[in-house]
Amino acid sequence: MLDGSNSRSPSPSSPITPTPNMTQDNTTTPSSEFVEEENIEQPPDAGMNDKQRKRGRGVTRGLALHKQNERNGKKLEVEIDPMLGRSLTRRGSLAVSSELGQLAPDYVWPISKKGQRRRILDEVILRLEVKLNIVNVGDIVVRGHIWRQFMRIVKGRRSYYRKVYRRYNETAKEHKPRCLDQQIWYDLCDYWATPKVQALCDKNTENRNMVQHVNCQGPIPLVPLYYELLNKEGSGVNNKIDFFRKVRCTITGEWRNEYSAEAHNRMQQKVDETKDSDQPVTADEAFHEVLGSNSGCLIGVGYGPLPPPKRVDTRALNECAQVREQNHKLTEENERLHERCGHLEENMTQVTQQNEKLTEENTRLQERCANLEENVTQVTEQNQMLTQENTRLQDRCDHLEKNMNQINEKQAVFEHFMRQQLQKGGN
Repeated sequence: MLDGSNSRSPSPSSPITPTPNMTQDNTTTPSSEFVEEENIEQPPDAGMNDKQRKRGRGVTRGLALHKQNERNGKKLEVEIDPMLGRSLTRRGSLAVSSELGQLAPDYVWPISKKGQRRRILDEVILRLEVKLNIVNVGDIVVRGHIWRQFMRIVKGRRSYYRKVYRRYNETAKEHKPRCLDQQIWYDLCDYWATPKVQALCDKNTENRNMVQHVNCQGPIPLVPLYYELLNKEGSGVNNKIDFFRKVRCTITGEWRNEYSAEAHNRMQQKVDETKDSDQPVTADEAFHEVLGSNSGCLIGVGYGPLPPPKRVDTRALNECAQVREQNHKLTEENERLHERCGHLEENMTQVTQQNEKLTEENTRLQERCANLEENVTQVTEQNQMLTQENTRLQDRCDHLEKNMNQINEKQAVFEHFMRQQLQKGGN
């Protein structure tokens, strides 16, 4: 499910670059969400002046979801049903579709090379989780639903861009659609201009014109729709024949083509012919008999509902039971791991708080040490000044002591001289 993808995976901040081996194209009609969001630039001879043109509402930027997340203080929580492939709430389904539509212009190249789908899917989910909290995104089935929905949006977007290219042909590079990178648009125009791609597009157009059963329900998966209408009271769908009529007729009840009407008549005829017999043919059996199956799917309905198996394989049932038991054990183990992760997160929060306190205490100690170092520097400078002053005083004291000794020596000499004079006078 995740083993084939584009030859290059564009990053959210940089456009993709084409590669020579991309040779697929899809020119299906884009869904209504793209027609409403985009505003195609009309050629000069479109038949209306500037005042007559109506300005579209523009490309969505997801601002409403961003504001809602800011008001709630958390991201929008979305849960995707693994069976239906859609969100359980209408708001969640619209949010996922809108966010995928914003990512589609970065991935508009046809996927033709294997080995890159998982990486692109991881990038898409990573960018989705910026605004959304997808609860069961770890489920591989849910990831497959996200991938298929994203690829449908990408194909619709690429089909829209090709319509713009076909409108202008040689001057298409001068009419870049909005919300698309200039380099990507140039590369797409060069890609569509190659003879090989043009021949492939013509072949795809021819194949689409050969489709026998035309769906009238829009981009709604037929399998979930069948089970939804079957379990809904008043839907008018009690079997697969009723469902076939509902999805192949317009709102007014008219058949889209004669082939579908003829197939419906043959199915109903088989049911009516055997209605009074001992072994009447049910509506589902007539449906399977008339339409048949091809590559594991019913013609005109898609993948599922498939025909019932002709025999029951006991070994397969046992293996299924074992798988269900293993899934149950894994679910319980997953719940225990979630609880353990919760405790670990609480412990991690406490440790983080302690680390923050220790960091603050360390900061205070560093500031205190810096102050002490500054004080020590000041005291050292004062000691140096005092030492110098003390040295000067010591030198002065030594000089004074030397002078005092000289004075004392002179005084002693004078006293000796005076005594000699006194002795001479007495004689």
